[in-house]
Amino acid sequence: MPVREALTQLQRDGLVQALPRSGYRILPVTLKGARELCAFRQLLETEAAGLAAKLGCPDDDLARMEELLKVTYELGNAESVNAFLRANFEFDTIIANRCGNDMLAQSITRVFDELERILRITLKSLAFSASAAHERQAIFDAIRERDPATARGAMEARTRASMAQIIDALISSSSIAEASIRVS
Repeated sequence: MPVREALTQLQRDGLVQALPRSGYRILPVTLKGARELCAFRQLLETEAAGLAAKLGCPDDDLARMEELLKVTYELGNAESVNAFLRANFEFDTIIANRCGNDMLAQSITRVFDELERILRITLKSLAFSASAAHERQAIFDAIRERDPATARGAMEARTRASMAQIIDALISSSSIAEASIRVS
C-alpha cells in the first residue's frame, strides 16, 4: 500500500505515468517541460521574494540564510552536489515560508520537487557559478534590507539566469545530440 500511494503521488507530481495493467514509467525530462517549469518558478519565486522582503524575516532565518549562502559544490562530487541542492532549496524555502501566503509557499515547494530532478541532471556538467552565488547574495541583501522591489528584481534575475543555465546544460547533453527531430 505505501508503494502504491507513493506512485500515485509521483503521478500527481507529473514524474511518472501509470500504464494500464503494465505498471508505471518515469516521464522523460523535456526541454519544453524544463523551460515551462523554470518560467513558472520565476513567477512564483519573484513574488515570494518581494513579499518576504515587505514582511521581513526574523533574525534567526536571516542568519540561517547567510549560512546557506556559503555552501558550494565540486563538479563530479555527488555528496557536495547533494549538500548544495539541500542548502539551495532550504534558502528558497525560507523565502517561500516568509512570504505570508501559504498557497504560494506550497506551490514553490512543489516546483522544487519537480525541479530537483532537472537540477541533478544539469549539475553533473555545470560547475559552481560565482555569478549565481552573487545573485543569491543580492536576494538575501534585499530581503534583509526589506526592499521588495530589489528583492523581486534580484530573484527574477537569478531565476532567469538559472533557466538559461539549465536549458544550455540540457541542450549540450549527449542525449540531445542523438535525439530524433520531427518535422511537423
